[in-house]
Amino acid sequence: MTQDEFVIPNSDEISPTDIHPNAGLSGASLCRADLSGAALSEAYLSEATLVNASLREINLSGADLRGANLRGATLTHADLRGANLRMADLTGTTLTHADLRAANLREADLTDADLRDTNVRETNLTGADLTGADLTGADFTDADLSDIPLSDATFSEADLTGADLTDADLSDASLSGATLSEIDLSADDLSEATLDGADLSGVDLRGANLTGATLTHADLRQADLTAADLTRIDLCSADLRQAELNGADLSDADLHGADLSNADLRGADLTNAQFEDADLPVDFDVDR
Repeated sequence: MTQDEFVIPNSDEISPTDIHPNAGLSGASLCRADLSGAALSEAYLSEATLVNASLREINLSGADLRGANLRGATLTHADLRGANLRMADLTGTTLTHADLRAANLREADLTDADLRDTNVRETNLTGADLTGADLTGADFTDADLSDIPLSDATFSEADLTGADLTDADLSDASLSGATLSEIDLSADDLSEATLDGADLSGVDLRGANLTGATLTHADLRQADLTAADLTRIDLCSADLRQAELNGADLSDADLHGADLSNADLRGADLTNAQFEDADLPVDFDVDR
């Protein structure tokens, strides 16, 4: 789309010629505007209103979008590298295949946003709300997701390697097939979460709440689950080789076909746990 083709409805103050890099558009009303393919790198759009705007393939790299209202906007394949979206409203926004590397999304509202296959590497999302967001296949490598409500969010096949999830709420989240290696999830809430086939090898889950979570075929090799709440957890066919389960609560857990060879189960509560076809540590007494 060329500059002459930009559509800016109901605006007597802004014309297509105002759409350019470094543009001063703070507080501008751009509701339902079609700025697909626009070059707005380093533009000033703080507090701007872009509700339901079409912003496909737009270049907003380095732009100032603090407090902007982007509810329902479409930003498919948008370039938002290094953009400042602190406290922006991105509720229901479509960001599929967007590039958000090193962007500032602190305290942004991403409720029900579509971030499938989005690049969010090294992005700061501290205090953001991702409740109900679809993050399938997104790359969150080294992203800061601390202190975030992520309940009901979908992270299937997402890469969270090295991400900071301190105090994150992942209850009821879907993380099937996700990569969570090198993650600190100690004391986090993952109750009722779905982690089928997820890579949690070497992850710190000390004291985490995994009550009722599903981790069938998950990779938990050398994971530290010391004192974790694993009540009613489904670990069928999970790989728990050399995992630390010292003092963990595994009451009513399903461990059918799980590999627990060389795992540390000292002091674990195994009341009513199911071990059929499981590979257990040498000298472990299942009837103890």
